[in-house]
Amino acid sequence: MGAGLFGITSALLLSRDGWNVRLVEQRPSIMSGASGNNIFRLHRGYHYPRSIETAVASQESEIQFVGEYGDAVIYSSEHLYAISKSDSLTSAEDFLAHCRTISLPFTKVENPIFRRGSVDLVVRAEEARIDPRALITICKQKLRESEVDVRCGTGVTPELATQFDFLVLANNSGINDTASALDLPVPVRQYELCEVAVVDRVPVGDRDIVVMDGGFISLSPFGRAPGKYLLYDVVNSVQSTQVSAICQLHPEHAYRDQWEESIPSSFDAMKANACQFLEGFENVRRCRSLWSIRTVLPNVDATDERPTTVEWLAPTVLSVFSGKLGTSVVAGRKVVEELQNS
Repeated sequence: MGAGLFGITSALLLSRDGWNVRLVEQRPSIMSGASGNNIFRLHRGYHYPRSIETAVASQESEIQFVGEYGDAVIYSSEHLYAISKSDSLTSAEDFLAHCRTISLPFTKVENPIFRRGSVDLVVRAEEARIDPRALITICKQKLRESEVDVRCGTGVTPELATQFDFLVLANNSGINDTASALDLPVPVRQYELCEVAVVDRVPVGDRDIVVMDGGFISLSPFGRAPGKYLLYDVVNSVQSTQVSAICQLHPEHAYRDQWEESIPSSFDAMKANACQFLEGFENVRRCRSLWSIRTVLPNVDATDERPTTVEWLAPTVLSVFSGKLGTSVVAGRKVVEELQNS
């Protein structure tokens, strides 16, 4: 259930292991939810100095992700991480200690991109980004070449569950909906309606920039699209939040492509925040936005942890709670292992 990257990867790996697999997606096409609408950074652990578990999981899963989806990985950018001079939850010293603790390579640099006095530290990191168009193309090709039965535009019903030996729920914000429809207990989650602005006229070249650690910004080249960037703001990109068992954020809009016309963009606030740190950002223009509902654990603001978990909800129902995209292959292999041992 769910043809985002975690569902696709699990389906592919199960099929290779000899299982008969049907991949069900309620949207008209694959990768239309959170997997296809985010900042597309292949995290190595720099981003999570307050959650060593998330950082290490990102670091350890990268090789497996590259092995499966390497043609969608871009290494050309210069990746800069900066610590804000004010209101940062992580000091410059803490960030450097974090990098050393889990052996993340870095080089301290001075960069005129940042406004004088806005940051305490800038380091060049060794990280990569993901080309979303290439990733979708690879996923479609792998599915065509596999024996996975792909059914898009198909809703989940209790009757569907009776047709299979096992169900793997990988439909992100819809996991609890599906589990509830199957009369299974559901945990409370935090659902966030998120906007990532696609922008141009950005004077930073081929650089990926993160200002941390708190309510700041991320700026990344948009795959291989020339002149296009993705802007995410920790505070202003989150349009609305709900902590509950079932997601009810904008239920009247079935698909994210309807949100662009119905929800006001927060780009002006995102741009103002970015202008505090980046020189020449005043002329940046929004082209459009990517929208998705992100599902995270509730009450983790102190650590910002983003775990990926694979766990049984019932003897025949397995749930994949997705964290960072880079952990999708590790999660898929865990799904295969769990079903093999069931």
